[in-house]
Amino acid sequence: MGTYQVSKIIWMPNKDFIEKSSMFRYITWLREFYGFDFDVSVDNPIKNVKNYEKVWKWSVDNIEDFWESIWQYFEIISHSKYSKVLTSREMPGCKWFMGAKLNYAEHCFRHARWGENAITYIREDGTRKVISWNLLARQVASLSNWLREIGVKKGDVIAAYVSQIPEAVAALLATASVGAIWVSIGLELMPRAVIDRLNILGAKLLFVSDGYQYNGKEIYRLEDIEQILKSVATIEKVVTIPNLKESLEIKTDKRVYEWKDITNIKGSKLDFEQMEFNEPLWVLFTSGTTGIPKPIVHGHGGILIESLKGSLHISTEQEDKFLWYSTPTWMMWNVVVNALLNGAHIVFYDGSPMYKNLMPLWEVAEKEELTILGTSAPFIHACMKIGLEPGKQFNLKKLKTIGSTAAPLSPQGFKYIYEKVKEDVWLHPASGGTDVCSGFVGRFHSCTIISAGL
Repeated sequence: MGTYQVSKIIWMPNKDFIEKSSMFRYITWLREFYGFDFDVSVDNPIKNVKNYEKVWKWSVDNIEDFWESIWQYFEIISHSKYSKVLTSREMPGCKWFMGAKLNYAEHCFRHARWGENAITYIREDGTRKVISWNLLARQVASLSNWLREIGVKKGDVIAAYVSQIPEAVAALLATASVGAIWVSIGLELMPRAVIDRLNILGAKLLFVSDGYQYNGKEIYRLEDIEQILKSVATIEKVVTIPNLKESLEIKTDKRVYEWKDITNIKGSKLDFEQMEFNEPLWVLFTSGTTGIPKPIVHGHGGILIESLKGSLHISTEQEDKFLWYSTPTWMMWNVVVNALLNGAHIVFYDGSPMYKNLMPLWEVAEKEELTILGTSAPFIHACMKIGLEPGKQFNLKKLKTIGSTAAPLSPQGFKYIYEKVKEDVWLHPASGGTDVCSGFVGRFHSCTIISAGL
């Protein structure tokens, strides 16, 4: 790594921020549970750069001990004991937590805040929909019971061709509940790209919505859906979810069901198929920048434990309201859903972030009182270029974290956030990958954020 001339510290966490961070609590727990001499300074954040390096080195030198500590710290629910944390350090072929049986969806409800909201959906035209934890549980229970009744079994592939509608979250959790494999594809992709993906996987059932709004336009996908259904022979059944209109009719020889009819069944209870730690949960596709998109399979246990570990870095808590702009095609949509594992309230904005002079995401941050807003470096650079000053134009008092990904954030982008958005906010640039559905590089929130040469 090179050396940099530091001219100015533009932000550092205060004592209260550090003590409330997830990482602080985890490291404190490591000291108490394992007796390690790890430390986090609450008075001098600069020391935490070295303090964190010590914890990181332990985690990579002692892989089995580290991941077992994550298992213990988050009290993962397993319906059978694991015999070994890791079979081998050689790849491919290594397997984790052999013998453990669990379910991703079960963990998404373990911190449910019954009587409170779980999902908020805002469409570009201002349409707003709120799903409570209670309603989400009822929808997942009804839907998973229906899936079992129609013969969906463990290992079947269930797909969705939708925008950021909240129903997709319920469909994912129901799919996971019965042990089927989920794949989501955003409506922004054209039919050929969808057909190629679904034929690779042999999808058995498809959830679809009629269209979405983007940059002031209504974009309908009914003809595209019909083309997809003609071209993917393995699809046997379709579930329609109206979005732009109250109902939608599809011309197809497949059996068609309506969302409202299969999720309004009363009396169903949440029931979770017990899955081996390494059994598949969902499939994500690579972007296709190095050839045709490639399917990557993630397991119930792997996504669960990686997401919980990742929540230490982004410091996701029950009281958070979390939006990271994405479509269901991209891994960040799954990352937002993963915030349910910590009991957070997740928020979706369905539309163009560039609409009306890049105002929508800042409007949502104010109106929904977001605590975590995730976006991209290009978006931040665009706001900077047109001279937008969100800190003056919007009330962002609840916002504690701004996430940036998809491209490197320039030093000027850092300066812009602290001068024009919010002086006291944790700017969290991150880089990750579809192959892990998580981050590779980020900023530890108990350390300083510095600017070079500004």
